[in-house]
Amino acid sequence: MKNFAQQCPFEYGENVYLARVVLKMAGDTIEYFNECEFDEVETPDKNAGFGNNDEAFTTVYPNPAKNEITIETEMVLPATLTIYSTLGEELFSVQIVEDQSTINFGNIHPQLVLYKIQNSNGETSRGTLTIIE
Repeated sequence: MKNFAQQCPFEYGENVYLARVVLKMAGDTIEYFNECEFDEVETPDKNAGFGNNDEAFTTVYPNPAKNEITIETEMVLPATLTIYSTLGEELFSVQIVEDQSTINFGNIHPQLVLYKIQNSNGETSRGTLTIIE
């Protein structure tokens, strides 16, 4: 499963993300990513793999969260926060316009979700978020 988690999700599909989620839930602390996931504006020295905040640009907390999170970012704004289920279904999307924003994501039932924050310049931060009751 670890080899599969290192594959390109654009080539092998959502099961790559699912493998990463299962490994993380099993206690694996390795941050899996593939070079295909880096946007052109990102530099090679960034550690921006899925499941890990790109801490130089964005912090998302608390994690786990009940129904709201705070996002602190150095990205050029506005940016869009999108929350996905582990199956790739879009659950929530909102525009971020302030460097520190509290976002209420409403009635998403407890689960592990994936998030992506992206601006019009292509800067992207991705990670996982555990939603609890």
